Amino acid sequence: MKNNSYLILKTLIFILVFFPFIMHIYWGIFDIYYANNVMYIWIFLLFFLLFFKYIESDFEFIKNKEILYIFAIFLVLFLVNSYILGEYKDLMKYSAYIFSLLFLFNVFMQNKYFKLYINIVTFFTFTALILYFYYLLFPAPFSFIVDNLSLLTLDSSFVTREDWDYSIPYYLLVFPVNDLGANQLSILGLPRFFGMSTEPTLYSVVVLPTIIMALYFKKYFQALILFFGLLLASSLGALLFGIIGCMFYLFYRYKLSLFYVLIVLFFLGKSTGFYESLLSDSPRMNFYIGGVLNLFSLQSISLFANTGYENLQNIDSARISSLIRITLKYGLLQAASYLLIFYVYIKFTLTTKSKLLFVFSIVSLLILDKSGESLSPLFLFYFSFIYSQYLIFKKSLDKKTGLC
Repeated sequence: MKNNSYLILKTLIFILVFFPFIMHIYWGIFDIYYANNVMYIWIFLLFFLLFFKYIESDFEFIKNKEILYIFAIFLVLFLVNSYILGEYKDLMKYSAYIFSLLFLFNVFMQNKYFKLYINIVTFFTFTALILYFYYLLFPAPFSFIVDNLSLLTLDSSFVTREDWDYSIPYYLLVFPVNDLGANQLSILGLPRFFGMSTEPTLYSVVVLPTIIMALYFKKYFQALILFFGLLLASSLGALLFGIIGCMFYLFYRYKLSLFYVLIVLFFLGKSTGFYESLLSDSPRMNFYIGGVLNLFSLQSISLFANTGYENLQNIDSARISSLIRITLKYGLLQAASYLLIFYVYIKFTLTTKSKLLFVFSIVSLLILDKSGESLSPLFLFYFSFIYSQYLIFKKSLDKKTGLC
């Protein structure tokens, strides 16, 4: 049994290093920790987690051949495509992420750390909500505009983005200065809640799956706070995916039929021109759905890497999902390997026969696909969560059947 000092150190590393690492794409304020260079925090994380692995020496992910195969196929295809394109940046990045999952993530693959993750997300959301309402009642956030903040680097996403000017009170809340109270209203009629992200969508990518995770662990108070933050963010995609998740939960017994129905409805909407009429009345809907519809008119999708990817017409990198982008740039085979990872991810939840875990897998995949990152550390953290619950279920089943 590990002593208390070791457990305290491990918990501190989770809070101060691991959590910022898995958040670095979505909650931009954590970039302050490592000067907007994820390599700094990754090296720091690697040092500590290798130390933990030396003590604990348990590589759960490597024991599962299915997990090894799907990620090996993904990386081999990435290597081929990177050679064709003559660029290796994405290959190095995803190799580092997958290495982290296989060798390091299972250091924290225990329910107490997943619950700690829920509590940390809730804490920062609750803190941001307090500041949010304070500055709505006493409007004075503009003493904290980005240009005046010393802890942000010049390549911070808050500095480089051109669609909003940001104010960041106490580095715990984000306000879009040039849109506050104007065009960015939530469904509650209040300015949209950015949390600690550069936009409400990235905030929702974290919060929506965390709500389901909180419900799974019966942490209803945390789920309520996060749900309120999600309503204020009013990301159309997040709300739509939440509704889809509710449908799968209510009709879990008919989940495969429901999946087919949703696909048929999507193509019916396209063939009848429903989306076009909807998009003409809603610029925000056009922003999110337009890129998906454009995919069907593109003729440049190949089996392997597309050397003319950057020159393809009708491509707006801000409007297409991770799956579409990886298909257009790296080809159909790479996209198939990407979907294979998703299949195994969902398969683990089906094995547990937990409705909430299944909904979590579907909703997290849908909303993470909006973020633009194919296999982010946050997705791999969710993967470790799903796999840990699969292992718990498997061990419980083995005990019942007398196999262990």
